[in-house]
Amino acid sequence: LVKVAFKMARGRIVELVLLIVIDLWTVNSFQLHNPLTRLGLDASKFRPNAARKQASSSIVMKHPAKVAVIGSGAVGLYYGGRLLEAGHDVTFLARRDLERLKKNGLRIKSVDGDIKFDRVKAVGDVSQIGEVDWILLSVKSYALEACKDLVKGCMGPNTRVLAVINGFGIESCLGSDFPHEKIFGGMAFTCINRESDGEVNHLKYGAITFGHYKDDKEELAKVVELFEGSKVQITTSECLLFSRWEKLCWNIPFNGIAVAMGGITTDIIVQDPDLRLLARNVMEDVVKVGNEDLKASNISPEYRLNEETIAAMFKRTDNMGPYRPSTMIDLVEGKQMEVEYMFGNPLERAKALQMSCGYMETVISMIKGIQRIRNL
Repeated sequence: LVKVAFKMARGRIVELVLLIVIDLWTVNSFQLHNPLTRLGLDASKFRPNAARKQASSSIVMKHPAKVAVIGSGAVGLYYGGRLLEAGHDVTFLARRDLERLKKNGLRIKSVDGDIKFDRVKAVGDVSQIGEVDWILLSVKSYALEACKDLVKGCMGPNTRVLAVINGFGIESCLGSDFPHEKIFGGMAFTCINRESDGEVNHLKYGAITFGHYKDDKEELAKVVELFEGSKVQITTSECLLFSRWEKLCWNIPFNGIAVAMGGITTDIIVQDPDLRLLARNVMEDVVKVGNEDLKASNISPEYRLNEETIAAMFKRTDNMGPYRPSTMIDLVEGKQMEVEYMFGNPLERAKALQMSCGYMETVISMIKGIQRIRNL
Protein backbone atom coordinates (compact mmCIF):
# COMPACT_ATOMS: atom_id res chain seq x y z
CA LEU A 1 0.00 0.00 0.00
CA VAL A 2 2.84 2.34 0.82
CA LYS A 3 4.52 1.72 -2.52
CA VAL A 4 1.27 2.33 -4.31
CA ALA A 5 0.77 5.54 -2.41
CA PHE A 6 4.25 6.74 -3.36
CA LYS A 7 3.61 6.03 -7.01
CA MET A 8 0.36 7.91 -6.89
CA ALA A 9 1.69 10.86 -4.89
CA ARG A 10 3.60 13.45 -6.82
CA GLY A 11 3.53 16.35 -4.33
CA ARG A 12 6.11 16.78 -1.56
CA ILE A 13 3.32 17.38 0.99
CA VAL A 14 1.78 13.96 0.44
CA GLU A 15 5.23 12.35 0.51
CA LEU A 16 6.06 14.09 3.77
CA VAL A 17 2.82 12.98 5.44
CA LEU A 18 3.27 9.38 4.39
CA LEU A 19 6.88 9.24 5.50
CA ILE A 20 6.05 10.71 8.90
CA VAL A 21 3.26 8.14 9.39
CA ILE A 22 5.65 5.33 8.52
CA ASP A 23 8.35 6.54 10.87
CA LEU A 24 5.90 7.17 13.69
CA TRP A 25 5.08 3.45 13.50
CA THR A 26 8.80 2.74 14.07
CA VAL A 27 9.96 5.46 16.43
CA ASN A 28 13.20 3.66 17.22
CA SER A 29 14.37 4.21 13.66
CA PHE A 30 13.49 7.91 13.68
CA GLN A 31 17.05 9.18 13.92
CA LEU A 32 18.43 6.80 11.29
CA HIS A 33 15.57 7.15 8.81
CA ASN A 34 14.28 10.64 9.42
CA PRO A 35 11.88 11.73 6.65
CA LEU A 36 12.26 15.40 7.46
CA THR A 37 16.01 15.17 7.00
CA ARG A 38 15.57 13.44 3.67
CA LEU A 39 13.42 16.33 2.56
CA GLY A 40 16.00 18.88 3.65
CA LEU A 41 14.08 20.12 6.74
CA ASP A 42 15.23 20.64 10.32
CA ALA A 43 14.09 17.43 11.99
CA SER A 44 14.78 18.62 15.52
CA LYS A 45 11.83 21.01 15.33
CA PHE A 46 9.37 18.28 14.33
CA ARG A 47 10.64 15.24 16.24
CA PRO A 48 7.81 13.32 17.94
CA ASN A 49 7.84 13.31 21.74
CA ALA A 50 8.83 9.67 22.04
CA ALA A 51 11.85 10.13 19.79
CA ARG A 52 12.83 13.37 21.52
CA LYS A 53 12.85 11.65 24.90
CA GLN A 54 14.91 8.78 23.59
CA ALA A 55 17.46 11.05 21.95
CA SER A 56 18.03 13.01 25.16
CA SER A 57 18.27 10.13 27.61
CA SER A 58 19.70 7.15 25.69
CA ILE A 59 23.38 7.81 25.11
CA VAL A 60 25.27 4.66 24.15
CA MET A 61 28.59 4.41 26.00
CA LYS A 62 31.49 2.54 24.49
CA HIS A 63 32.92 1.76 27.91
CA PRO A 64 30.48 2.51 30.75
CA ALA A 65 32.32 3.14 34.00
CA LYS A 66 31.35 2.02 37.46
CA VAL A 67 31.08 5.20 39.53
CA ALA A 68 30.55 5.74 43.25
CA VAL A 69 29.26 9.14 44.35
CA ILE A 70 30.43 9.83 47.90
CA GLY A 71 28.73 12.98 49.09
CA SER A 72 25.23 12.95 47.65
CA GLY A 73 24.42 16.61 48.16
CA ALA A 74 23.43 19.03 45.41
CA VAL A 75 26.76 18.82 43.57
CA GLY A 76 27.15 15.06 43.87
CA LEU A 77 23.58 14.36 42.81
CA TYR A 78 23.81 16.72 39.84
CA TYR A 79 27.08 15.52 38.33
CA GLY A 80 26.36 11.93 39.31
CA GLY A 81 22.98 12.28 37.64
CA ARG A 82 24.59 13.56 34.46
CA LEU A 83 26.97 10.56 34.43
CA LEU A 84 24.01 8.24 34.98
CA GLU A 85 22.17 9.96 32.14
CA ALA A 86 25.22 9.40 29.92
CA GLY A 87 25.04 5.65 30.51
CA HIS A 88 27.46 4.99 33.36
CA ASP A 89 26.77 2.63 36.27
CA VAL A 90 26.38 5.10 39.13
CA THR A 91 25.75 4.34 42.81
CA PHE A 92 25.00 7.10 45.31
CA LEU A 93 26.22 6.73 48.88
CA ALA A 94 23.65 8.67 50.88
CA ARG A 95 22.59 9.32 54.45
CA ARG A 96 19.72 11.73 55.06
CA ASP A 97 18.34 11.36 51.53
CA LEU A 98 18.79 7.59 51.31
CA GLU A 99 15.15 6.63 51.76
CA ARG A 100 14.01 9.48 49.56
CA LEU A 101 16.31 8.37 46.73
CA LYS A 102 15.16 4.78 47.11
CA LYS A 103 11.49 5.73 47.11
CA ASN A 104 11.33 8.66 44.67
CA GLY A 105 14.44 8.27 42.56
CA LEU A 106 16.43 11.28 41.37
CA ARG A 107 14.89 14.53 40.12
CA ILE A 108 17.00 17.37 38.76
CA LYS A 109 15.58 20.60 37.42
CA SER A 110 18.24 22.09 35.18
CA VAL A 111 18.79 24.88 32.69
CA ASP A 112 20.59 22.25 30.61
CA GLY A 113 17.64 19.85 30.60
CA ASP A 114 15.72 18.21 33.41
CA ILE A 115 16.55 14.69 34.59
CA LYS A 116 14.20 12.22 36.21
CA PHE A 117 15.10 8.67 37.15
CA ASP A 118 12.36 6.76 38.94
CA ARG A 119 14.92 4.30 40.25
CA VAL A 120 18.58 4.85 41.12
CA LYS A 121 21.18 2.85 42.98
CA ALA A 122 21.37 4.40 46.45
CA VAL A 123 23.00 2.73 49.44
CA GLY A 124 23.79 3.68 52.99
CA ASP A 125 26.93 1.59 53.43
CA VAL A 126 30.05 1.68 51.29
CA SER A 127 30.37 -2.12 51.57
CA GLN A 128 27.32 -2.33 49.29
CA ILE A 129 29.26 -0.59 46.50
CA GLY A 130 32.59 -2.37 46.33
CA GLU A 131 35.44 -1.59 43.98
CA VAL A 132 34.72 0.99 41.28
CA ASP A 133 36.43 2.70 38.36
CA TRP A 134 35.78 6.23 39.59
CA ILE A 135 34.90 7.83 42.90
CA LEU A 136 33.13 11.18 42.56
CA LEU A 137 33.96 12.74 45.92
CA SER A 138 31.71 15.71 46.65
CA VAL A 139 31.54 15.91 50.42
CA LYS A 140 31.81 19.17 52.34
CA SER A 141 35.48 19.96 52.88
CA TYR A 142 35.20 19.70 56.68
CA ALA A 143 34.32 16.00 56.18
CA LEU A 144 37.28 15.28 53.92
CA GLU A 145 39.47 13.59 56.51
CA ALA A 146 36.61 11.59 57.97
CA CYS A 147 35.46 10.25 54.58
CA LYS A 148 38.79 8.64 53.71
CA ASP A 149 37.60 5.29 55.05
CA LEU A 150 34.61 5.51 52.71
CA VAL A 151 36.94 6.14 49.79
CA LYS A 152 39.11 3.18 50.80
CA GLY A 153 36.03 0.97 50.73
CA CYS A 154 35.64 1.59 46.99
CA MET A 155 39.31 1.68 46.03
CA GLY A 156 40.95 -0.87 43.80
CA PRO A 157 44.29 -0.84 41.98
CA ASN A 158 42.79 1.11 39.05
CA THR A 159 40.31 3.33 40.89
CA ARG A 160 40.57 7.07 40.34
CA VAL A 161 39.30 9.71 42.75
CA LEU A 162 37.75 12.93 41.45
CA ALA A 163 37.35 15.50 44.25
CA VAL A 164 34.75 18.12 43.31
CA ILE A 165 35.20 20.03 46.55
CA ASN A 166 35.76 23.72 47.22
CA GLY A 167 38.94 24.81 48.91
CA PHE A 168 42.71 24.79 49.02
CA GLY A 169 44.76 21.73 49.94
CA ILE A 170 42.12 19.17 48.96
CA GLU A 171 44.41 17.01 46.84
CA SER A 172 47.31 17.11 49.31
CA CYS A 173 44.96 15.85 52.01
CA LEU A 174 43.90 12.93 49.83
CA GLY A 175 47.49 12.41 48.74
CA SER A 176 48.51 11.43 52.25
CA ASP A 177 46.44 8.23 51.91
CA PHE A 178 46.00 7.52 48.21
CA PRO A 179 48.26 7.23 45.15
CA HIS A 180 48.97 10.67 43.73
CA GLU A 181 48.54 9.51 40.16
CA LYS A 182 44.94 8.50 40.93
CA ILE A 183 43.83 11.87 42.34
CA PHE A 184 41.98 14.55 40.37
CA GLY A 185 40.45 17.87 41.31
CA GLY A 186 37.26 19.35 39.94
CA MET A 187 36.31 23.04 40.14
CA ALA A 188 32.62 23.47 39.39
CA PHE A 189 31.55 26.94 38.28
CA THR A 190 27.84 26.51 38.74
CA CYS A 191 24.77 27.57 40.69
CA ILE A 192 23.21 24.45 42.21
CA ASN A 193 20.99 24.14 45.27
CA ARG A 194 18.95 21.31 46.73
CA GLU A 195 15.32 22.01 47.56
CA SER A 196 13.55 20.90 50.73
CA ASP A 197 11.80 18.09 48.85
CA GLY A 198 15.15 16.68 47.71
CA GLU A 199 14.94 17.96 44.14
CA VAL A 200 18.21 19.38 42.81
CA ASN A 201 17.82 22.81 41.25
CA HIS A 202 20.52 23.67 38.72
CA LEU A 203 19.98 27.39 38.21
CA LYS A 204 22.83 28.62 36.02
CA TYR A 205 26.16 27.70 34.48
CA GLY A 206 27.41 24.17 35.18
CA ALA A 207 30.85 24.00 33.59
CA ILE A 208 33.51 22.11 35.48
CA THR A 209 37.29 22.34 35.19
CA PHE A 210 39.33 19.19 35.80
CA GLY A 211 42.94 18.95 36.82
CA HIS A 212 45.28 16.14 37.81
CA TYR A 213 47.15 16.26 41.11
CA LYS A 214 50.49 15.89 39.32
CA ASP A 215 49.36 17.62 36.12
CA ASP A 216 49.65 14.39 34.12
CA LYS A 217 48.14 15.00 30.67
CA GLU A 218 47.59 11.31 29.94
CA GLU A 219 45.72 10.84 33.19
CA LEU A 220 43.74 14.01 32.56
CA ALA A 221 42.45 12.45 29.35
CA LYS A 222 40.81 9.73 31.47
CA VAL A 223 38.45 12.14 33.20
CA VAL A 224 37.59 13.73 29.87
CA GLU A 225 36.65 10.27 28.61
CA LEU A 226 34.45 9.75 31.68
CA PHE A 227 32.31 12.80 30.93
CA GLU A 228 32.33 12.35 27.18
CA GLY A 229 28.76 12.15 25.93
CA SER A 230 27.32 13.85 29.00
CA LYS A 231 25.65 17.25 29.07
CA VAL A 232 28.35 18.65 31.35
CA GLN A 233 30.53 21.32 29.79
CA ILE A 234 34.07 20.41 30.75
CA THR A 235 37.46 22.05 30.45
CA THR A 236 40.82 20.72 31.51
CA SER A 237 43.62 22.48 33.31
CA GLU A 238 47.24 21.56 32.84
CA CYS A 239 47.93 23.26 36.18
CA LEU A 240 45.62 22.20 38.99
CA LEU A 241 47.15 24.64 41.48
CA PHE A 242 46.32 27.55 39.17
CA SER A 243 42.72 26.39 38.81
CA ARG A 244 42.32 26.01 42.56
CA TRP A 245 43.39 29.63 43.08
CA GLU A 246 41.17 30.73 40.21
CA LYS A 247 38.13 29.22 41.93
CA LEU A 248 39.18 30.83 45.22
CA CYS A 249 39.01 34.19 43.42
CA TRP A 250 35.26 33.71 43.49
CA ASN A 251 34.77 31.72 46.67
CA ILE A 252 36.71 33.86 49.10
CA PRO A 253 35.10 37.22 48.26
CA PHE A 254 31.56 36.12 47.44
CA ASN A 255 31.09 33.23 49.86
CA GLY A 256 33.06 35.26 52.38
CA ILE A 257 31.16 38.55 52.18
CA ALA A 258 27.81 36.75 51.99
CA VAL A 259 28.62 35.18 55.37
CA ALA A 260 30.33 38.21 56.92
CA MET A 261 27.22 40.29 56.14
CA GLY A 262 25.03 37.83 58.01
CA GLY A 263 23.65 35.89 55.05
CA ILE A 264 23.09 37.92 51.89
CA THR A 265 22.83 36.87 48.25
CA THR A 266 25.38 37.63 45.57
CA ASP A 267 23.19 40.16 43.77
CA ILE A 268 23.27 42.40 46.83
CA ILE A 269 27.07 42.25 46.87
CA VAL A 270 27.52 43.22 43.22
CA GLN A 271 24.80 45.89 43.23
CA ASP A 272 25.88 47.71 46.38
CA PRO A 273 28.83 49.98 45.46
CA ASP A 274 30.67 49.55 48.77
CA LEU A 275 30.25 45.79 48.88
CA ARG A 276 31.23 45.48 45.22
CA LEU A 277 34.41 47.44 45.94
CA LEU A 278 35.09 45.26 48.95
CA ALA A 279 34.65 42.12 46.85
CA ARG A 280 37.10 43.48 44.31
CA ASN A 281 39.66 44.36 46.99
CA VAL A 282 39.39 40.89 48.51
CA MET A 283 39.71 39.33 45.06
CA GLU A 284 42.82 41.37 44.33
CA ASP A 285 44.34 40.00 47.52
CA VAL A 286 43.52 36.45 46.41
CA VAL A 287 45.11 37.12 43.03
CA LYS A 288 48.24 38.47 44.70
CA VAL A 289 48.60 35.53 47.10
CA GLY A 290 47.75 32.98 44.44
CA ASN A 291 50.35 34.29 42.02
CA GLU A 292 53.00 34.28 44.72
CA ASP A 293 52.14 30.68 45.57
CA LEU A 294 52.32 29.71 41.89
CA LYS A 295 55.71 31.39 41.65
CA ALA A 296 56.98 29.72 44.82
CA SER A 297 55.77 26.36 43.48
CA ASN A 298 57.86 26.85 40.30
CA ILE A 299 54.79 26.98 38.09
CA SER A 300 55.35 28.40 34.62
CA PRO A 301 54.66 32.18 34.36
CA GLU A 302 51.95 31.47 31.79
CA TYR A 303 49.78 30.34 34.70
CA ARG A 304 49.03 33.56 36.54
CA LEU A 305 45.85 35.27 37.69
CA ASN A 306 45.24 38.76 36.32
CA GLU A 307 42.72 41.50 35.65
CA GLU A 308 40.96 39.27 33.14
CA THR A 309 40.38 36.76 35.92
CA ILE A 310 38.75 39.43 38.08
CA ALA A 311 36.61 40.72 35.21
CA ALA A 312 35.39 37.19 34.43
CA MET A 313 34.39 36.56 38.05
CA PHE A 314 32.35 39.75 38.23
CA LYS A 315 30.74 39.12 34.85
CA ARG A 316 29.54 35.71 36.01
CA THR A 317 28.27 37.06 39.30
CA ASP A 318 26.49 40.02 37.69
CA ASN A 319 24.42 37.50 35.73
CA MET A 320 23.65 35.13 38.60
CA GLY A 321 20.77 37.02 40.16
CA PRO A 322 19.95 36.43 43.85
CA TYR A 323 22.19 33.38 44.24
CA ARG A 324 22.84 31.90 47.66
CA PRO A 325 26.44 30.65 47.98
CA SER A 326 26.92 27.32 49.75
CA THR A 327 28.58 28.75 52.88
CA MET A 328 25.86 31.39 53.22
CA ILE A 329 23.21 28.64 53.07
CA ASP A 330 24.99 26.76 55.85
CA LEU A 331 25.08 29.94 57.93
CA VAL A 332 21.37 30.77 57.65
CA GLU A 333 20.37 27.14 58.18
CA GLY A 334 22.61 26.81 61.24
CA LYS A 335 24.79 24.09 59.70
CA GLN A 336 28.53 23.56 59.93
CA MET A 337 30.37 25.86 57.53
CA GLU A 338 33.32 25.09 55.27
CA VAL A 339 35.92 27.37 56.79
CA GLU A 340 39.25 25.56 57.04
CA TYR A 341 39.82 24.63 53.40
CA MET A 342 37.96 27.49 51.74
CA PHE A 343 39.25 30.31 53.93
CA GLY A 344 41.73 29.15 56.57
CA ASN A 345 44.18 27.28 54.35
CA PRO A 346 44.54 30.08 51.77
CA LEU A 347 45.18 32.57 54.59
CA GLU A 348 47.76 30.27 56.17
CA ARG A 349 49.49 29.98 52.82
CA ALA A 350 49.57 33.78 52.55
CA LYS A 351 51.19 34.01 55.98
CA ALA A 352 53.74 31.34 55.07
CA LEU A 353 54.64 33.38 52.00
CA GLN A 354 54.79 36.51 54.19
CA MET A 355 52.17 38.18 52.02
CA SER A 356 50.15 41.18 53.17
CA CYS A 357 46.47 40.70 52.33
CA GLY A 358 44.49 42.96 54.64
CA TYR A 359 41.09 42.79 52.94
CA MET A 360 41.19 39.04 52.56
CA GLU A 361 42.38 38.55 56.13
CA THR A 362 39.68 40.84 57.56
CA VAL A 363 36.82 39.03 55.83
CA ILE A 364 38.20 35.64 56.83
CA SER A 365 38.63 36.79 60.44
CA MET A 366 34.96 37.82 60.48
CA ILE A 367 33.92 34.40 59.13
CA LYS A 368 35.98 32.61 61.77
CA GLY A 369 34.43 34.82 64.44
CA ILE A 370 30.91 33.99 63.26
CA GLN A 371 31.81 30.32 63.20
CA ARG A 372 32.96 30.39 66.82
CA ILE A 373 30.11 32.54 68.13
CA ARG A 374 27.42 30.43 66.44
CA ASN A 375 29.26 27.14 66.91
CA LEU A 376 29.11 26.33 63.21
